[in-house]
Parts: sequence; C-alpha cells; structure tokens
Amino acid sequence: MDWLLGIYHALLVPFGIGLVIFVHELGHFLAARRCGVRVETFSLGFGPRVYGWKRGDTTYQLALVPLGGFVQMKGEGGPKEEGAPGEPDDLRSKSVGARFLIFSGGVLMNLAFALLVFPIIFSVGVPFESPTLGAPVPGSAAWKAGVETGMRVLAVDGDEVRGYADIPTAVALHAPAASTLTVRTKAGETRQIVLQPEWRAELGLYEAGLREWRDPRGTLVVLPGSAAAAAGLSSGDRLVEVVGAPAGVELEQAIEDRLRRDEPLLLVVESGGDGATDGARRQVELTPRRSEVHVERRNFLQRQWARLSGDEREVVDAPMAGIESAHNAVLAVRDDAALGGLDLRPGDRLRSVQGASVLLPRDLGRRLAEISLPSKVGFEIERGATLLMAEVELDREGARRLVEAVAIGGALEHDRVLANPGGAAARAGVVDGDRVVKIGEARIERFSDMATAIKNAGAEPRTWAVMRRTADGREAEVQLEVAAGGFVRPDLGLAFEGAEHIVRADGPLDAIAIGLSSSWRFLVETGRVLKGLFQGSVAGSNVGGILTIGAVSHTFAESGLAKFFFFLCILSLNLAVLNILPIPVLDGGHLFFLLVEKLKGSPVSDRVMGWSQTVGVVLVVSLMVYVTYNDLVRYLFR
Repeated sequence: MDWLLGIYHALLVPFGIGLVIFVHELGHFLAARRCGVRVETFSLGFGPRVYGWKRGDTTYQLALVPLGGFVQMKGEGGPKEEGAPGEPDDLRSKSVGARFLIFSGGVLMNLAFALLVFPIIFSVGVPFESPTLGAPVPGSAAWKAGVETGMRVLAVDGDEVRGYADIPTAVALHAPAASTLTVRTKAGETRQIVLQPEWRAELGLYEAGLREWRDPRGTLVVLPGSAAAAAGLSSGDRLVEVVGAPAGVELEQAIEDRLRRDEPLLLVVESGGDGATDGARRQVELTPRRSEVHVERRNFLQRQWARLSGDEREVVDAPMAGIESAHNAVLAVRDDAALGGLDLRPGDRLRSVQGASVLLPRDLGRRLAEISLPSKVGFEIERGATLLMAEVELDREGARRLVEAVAIGGALEHDRVLANPGGAAARAGVVDGDRVVKIGEARIERFSDMATAIKNAGAEPRTWAVMRRTADGREAEVQLEVAAGGFVRPDLGLAFEGAEHIVRADGPLDAIAIGLSSSWRFLVETGRVLKGLFQGSVAGSNVGGILTIGAVSHTFAESGLAKFFFFLCILSLNLAVLNILPIPVLDGGHLFFLLVEKLKGSPVSDRVMGWSQTVGVVLVVSLMVYVTYNDLVRYLFR
C-alpha cells in the first residue's frame, strides 16, 4: 500500500499549488465582476490551452505551462484605438479606485485564504518538530554561548517559536545582528542566550551552529529486514543506553562514535513495539551490515534514467579511499581560565594527551577519563610547523572544565588521516593517525592533495607512503598498496523517531489570534528575506522556483493534511508579497501606475507604459531563469 500513499502525496502537490494559484486569480476575477468589467479569459497556467470551455463571455482554461495563471479583461493592455473605452464593461472605463480593487484582488484573496485556513488548521492541531536543541556544532556561536542539549526554545527575539525550523530561520533573517533565545533548561529554569551568528558561504546565509535534538525519547524506527530487525529490534522500542558511551552524550552521537571506531554496539532497549512485554528492558548486540556503494561514472541523463527505471543501486561518481582528515583541530576556546594554564589556541592541533593520540573530538575527554587524577597531565600540541609539549596539574573537576571549554573538530588542510572501517584504505592497512606523505608519485602536504591524487588515480592501485608512530613515539615510513573503490558505510537499518508536538488552539478566538499572528509573522519573514537578498545577508542561491516549491510541498504533504495546508498558507502569503512588488506586469506594477495616475490626474503615457512593460517582462523572465537554474543545481546537478 506504500505506493498508493506515494501516489496520493504526489497528487496533493499539483492540487495544492494549483489551489493557491486559483485563489489568486479568483480574486482578480471576482473583483472584476464586482466592478462590472468583462472577463474574457480565466486561465490556470500560461501558453497553449490544454483544456477549456466557454460560459457566457468568459473562456475558462488550463494552459500548458503551470507557472501561474492570468485573468484577461476587456480593454486590458490593448491600444486605445482598438478598444471602446466608453463601454461600461471595459476596464479602461472604470475609475482609479475600481481598477485598484481589481488589480489588488489577487493579493487580497491570498491574504484572505491564509486568514481563513490558519484558524481552521490550528483548531484541528498542526504538528511541528519539537523546538528542543541538541548539542551545538563545536566552536560555533551556539557552542560559545553555552547552548546545552535538551534546552527548549520558547522564543527568538521575543517571537514565539512553534517548531525547530523557526529557530535557525529567525536567527538567519535577523542577522548580522545578534539574536536572543529565550530557553527553558532541563531543570525547568528560563534563561536568555545571546547568539552572534556567523556567515557560512557554502549555505549563503548566517548560521549559529544550532542542532535539533533528534533523540530526546529514544523511540526507534526499524527498517524491516535490516540488521536492527535481525537483532530483534522493532519500531516503537525505546533506546535507553548505548553501553560504554560517556555520560551526557546524545544517543545518536554515541552510536556514531561506536560505528566510527568499529567497536561492538551493545544497546539497552525498552520494549514498546512488536516485541516482548511493554516496558521490559533487555540488552541487544547489534552488528552493522557494511555495504559498498559501488563506483560507476554516470552522466546527467544516465542518472535520471536510473531514477525513472527504478535502478535502486547507489553509486558514487568517483573512486573513494574511505579516509577523512583527523578531527583534532582546536576550533574555539570559550573559557581561558578553565584551561588551568594550558596554552591552547584556536588553530592548534591537539596531538596527544599523556602520550595517547587525539584523533576525534571526544578523545580529549576519553584520554583524561583514563588518567588517575589529580596529577600532572602532558599535552602534545601542534602549532603550525612547531610541536609544543605542555604539562598542567589537573584534578577531576579541572579536567571536566577543560573538556567543556575547548571545541575540537576537523580541518581539511591536514595530512593526518582517519581510516573509515571497511574502506579501501583501511582494508589496505592504513590506520587512524597515519600521516600520508605520498600517493603514487604525488607528494602530499595537505588533505586536499590526497583528494586530488585519489581522483587522478581512479580505481588503479597506488603505493601510499605513510608515516606511522611507533611504540617509542618515533615515526617510521610504511608503504601500502591502496586501490580506491566505492564508499563503504555501516547500515543498521534504524533511526530515531522525530520528536513532535501538536500546536492546537484553545478555542475559536484563540484560533483566530493564532491565524492573525501566523499571517503577520510570515509576511514579516518574507520581507526580511527580500531585505536580506538586497543587503547580502541572504545569498540568492537560497531562492528556489517551481522545483523547490514542488519538493517542499511533497515533504509537507507526507506530514499530513494539517501541515500541508499550513504550507499552502505560507505559499499563499509569499505569492501575495511577490505580486505586491512594484514590478511592471505584476499586480504591484499596475497598482504603482494607478497611484501615479491618481496623483497626476491622468494615465501614464502609452510610451512609458510600453517600455515599463518590456522592462517588467525582462525582470520577471530573468528571475524565472535564475530560480530555475538554482533548482537544477539543487536537485539535478548536485
């Protein structure tokens, strides 16, 4: 039955988008009829007619290009000598006020749609992702500000938050200024946290490094026939603990750490699905299935044909060796006093603690936990080309403060690597911490050199020269034959059920209030997006066209009708804002010229109107080409 549900969701998308367009054009139609103007054509879509009929003086049609619609009225856009301006049903015979109502009818109808539908769906209840924060990105603005796992965001800059998606959106649109988060901690305390977001060029907007808490309840979704199902897990079971994981680590992160280290995965699970007695706890040993995504170069047309033909094989377009840069770079320090005198700076690399290598972010805490404290602890720090040795006195509390004060992560420009379990490099004998100095004839100085050498080699075996630490702390060269292949990944067949909550109005008046506030919020956010585009705080690459609208519509359709109509309200409001912009050929352009006519006492000349319409068409077509290009890059050519 899944395929029937897929068809249902797929059909909802054109229905929803068509409904919003229909509502807009209906506004023009009703306003024109109310003012006594003859409507000659009511069209959904542009271009050649696909289907239509005529009733009275009006032709109703569906056109080939589903990128909008139009209402063609008598006397609209034609030279004066060809019309009959004196006729009562001609648009040009109407007053400025009547024409203003007609051209603003679509915008007013889009606003009315949102104001009507918002209260209805909030009376029923709309599901949103829980606005609860997970561990922030190490070194990010959220990390520096002290955001902790489990904090629930109540408001951003005073605006109420309903779902997690509201949080990064509000922060990005308020940037480059700092945002104030009102949060409730796990202990129930209400606090305010100030975030200063940072520009992310790859995203084209400002970001604070916030993360959604995906596993607050630990409820599992298990794929039938997967390794998790074979181990006896069922959807609805609750993961209580990952045995051996450090205290305070999120369950999802604890699983990833275990998989990354190729360590046994022992889970404590509370039954709640199709298994034994509800609430009973048991231990489950889970062994992942490692599958290789094979290498096959496919061009664009081949990839699209594979999708259409149901070819489920996953491919990568270039051979991979299964390596990544060691994650031991110091990204930020938020409390110098907590370092206990240790000279550790952003940009350094923490190589070892008491002689034990640091290669992953959590290794600092692990190494300190293995040491008997209080005692002097030795640190090996790489600062540029200099290797520094430091020693500080730490007790258990000092170690905890040190770990919390330092953000450690990855940095690409480094020659020391991690070998992903099961990958080509690991199979050939490369181990975590090796320093690659040569691949074939190519000398390696940084990680990007490795990526280039692997790409140039293709699937042909190459001799890798790596420097490896020996037991006495020295480095010795080891030569290995590595043949790059596909990407090997562990497959557990499970995920965490997303945390949701239902936003529901307490009564009719509350539903109306929520509808009004929601409409106003999205109008303000749309205005902030436009402002950000002009100021450069939001990159144009974030703007999408019909493919983006379709993809987002499908996602909301899968979340239920209430969430789908919530999205349609947003789409309707965005359409209203877009059409009110003073661009010729759009409704806003007509309204602007009507205001000019009212002020000067006569219509704009045919010459000015003709040139402005030409400029308007160029602007609109250019915008459509640009957003279509963004869509192609985002969905087809990535």
